[in-house]
Amino acid sequence: MIIKLLRLLFGYIEFQATDGFPERFLNLCNINGITLWNVQNDGVKVEACTPIKAYRNIRKPAHKSGMKVKITRKRGLPFFVKYNKARVGVLIGILVSVSF
Repeated sequence: MIIKLLRLLFGYIEFQATDGFPERFLNLCNINGITLWNVQNDGVKVEACTPIKAYRNIRKPAHKSGMKVKITRKRGLPFFVKYNKARVGVLIGILVSVSF
């Protein structure tokens, strides 16, 4: 539970890697210290989740294994804040109505 909360707080990316050699890709990610979870490998493609900072380092293992990486979903507080930055007035209105 705490781990899920921390992942949402710092943000993470769900991605899909296709083509190439999936097992080599996973091994290279492990060697380079890239944290992956919810890994689903069907022999052709890999679907997994990784923190934002780790996703920045995923290009090298993907290139070495011949995989093409595509983001399927961005989750967490950093993406929520970025998306709703223009809606500050709505947040202030909610906070004022809740406080009274």
